[in-house]
Amino acid sequence: MVVVGVLTAIILPSLNKARLKANAVQCVDQFRELGVVYTKYTSETDAIISVSDVKSGKNSAWERTLQSYTDSDVSWTCPSCKQGHHGIGYNHFIGQIGSIDNICKPSATVAFGDAG
Repeated sequence: MVVVGVLTAIILPSLNKARLKANAVQCVDQFRELGVVYTKYTSETDAIISVSDVKSGKNSAWERTLQSYTDSDVSWTCPSCKQGHHGIGYNHFIGQIGSIDNICKPSATVAFGDAG
């Protein structure tokens, strides 16, 4: 019985680390795919980067807007997020800029991030 307890104490932390690592890999893959889909969206919409119409007050969820630009049925959720939301947030201030050409430092501008 003691041997089973010792083995369990040794194995469980390793299994937990493996689960956390798998969740991290899945999250990174989803962000990568989100970047590809967002790039496709911006190229097909003449560089308009607003996925919500800020001026009219209409706010279509960026997930629904970008879903039409992907072939898969992805939900873009962080598997480790336990806070009641999907864990990935969109920078809605970008929608006020209107065009990629208006961004002074595109490489330093964040469109999506960890909302947790």
